[in-house]
Amino acid sequence: MPRNRDRGAMRGSYALDPVRMVRLCRRLAEDMRAEARAGWPPIEMALPGARYRMTRTQAAESMDRQGDRWAIEAGGGERNMIDRERMGCL
Repeated sequence: MPRNRDRGAMRGSYALDPVRMVRLCRRLAEDMRAEARAGWPPIEMALPGARYRMTRTQAAESMDRQGDRWAIEAGGGERNMIDRERMGCL
């Protein structure tokens, strides 16, 4: 299994399975909801040139939207170019 530093070399060498991505997004969303119910603090996000905080409920909603995009692709619809691009998988 490649280490994280080797990920750039893997770009384009394997296909994402949209069905698996739907399942992962849904599972992460549910985990974040459980953490929110347990009172866990917001998630601090770091993007190039910016840092911000997001509640775990907001993060779960974001994962649900991502899961919805993958579900469209998994059902034979348009490719999820939004998340593929964010993940560097184009």
